[in-house]
Amino acid sequence: MKQLNHNSALSFATAALLFAVAATFQPAQAQMFTDVDNINISSYYTANWGTSSEVSVGTANGPEIAAAPTNGNQSTGITFGDWNGNYVEVGSDGGGNSSPLTINLGGVSLAVDPVVNALFNSFYGQASDVNAAITFENNLDETVSFSLVGNQTIRDYNTNNFTNDLLGYNTNSAYGEVTAVNWWNNYSVGGGQRLDALTFTLPTSWAGTDIESMTIANPYSSYTMTDSVLLSAVQTASVPEPESFWLIVVGLLGLYSARRFRFARNA
Repeated sequence: MKQLNHNSALSFATAALLFAVAATFQPAQAQMFTDVDNINISSYYTANWGTSSEVSVGTANGPEIAAAPTNGNQSTGITFGDWNGNYVEVGSDGGGNSSPLTINLGGVSLAVDPVVNALFNSFYGQASDVNAAITFENNLDETVSFSLVGNQTIRDYNTNNFTNDLLGYNTNSAYGEVTAVNWWNNYSVGGGQRLDALTFTLPTSWAGTDIESMTIANPYSSYTMTDSVLLSAVQTASVPEPESFWLIVVGLLGLYSARRFRFARNA
């Protein structure tokens, strides 16, 4: 019976460890977010994707973009409760806001491990260059800044000859910890449009503070039709601890217990 218990302990420990390793290296799944607060930015809207003269003609399929569901269609795990087909444009002679533009975020209280999720794209854009600088400020007058690089963390909403790639992160770590994923597209119905969700990791010390504002600066804001920065939705959230870490802990504890059992039996 002792041998059976020993083998059972080893089997449990091995299975837990293997499961943990598999969870660690499996393909990326939807990110888990908690403590989500969607922020109303309606007072800053420039236009609606479905009716703007800049995006609703030709192959731009503006009405399809405006009809995108609040959770997109790419299983990102991000739902923007205030997404309604509108966008804020920074830097354009087509009705956009001048740069920089500061958006009041309403003093939303931040929880542990805070992040900001936002839908960011561009009109056109410049590959490998900083296309936008994003700065957040809290109620303690502390700021944190991020840069969005063309083809890395920001791209044109429309498949064309400008910025079409999305690496998902900045190759220069000095530009801040920001990741980007495709949140919605209409590729399956022959379209070439997309909306991308960016996650900005805020300092952990900001937990318990209130986020007051977001400033968007566009280095190409010469009021031409090109190179506008587009914000469609924004929210604050928290990122929980990865489950795989705790699975590995369970597996190692199981192996340790099995080893102690073996030594005690042989003593």
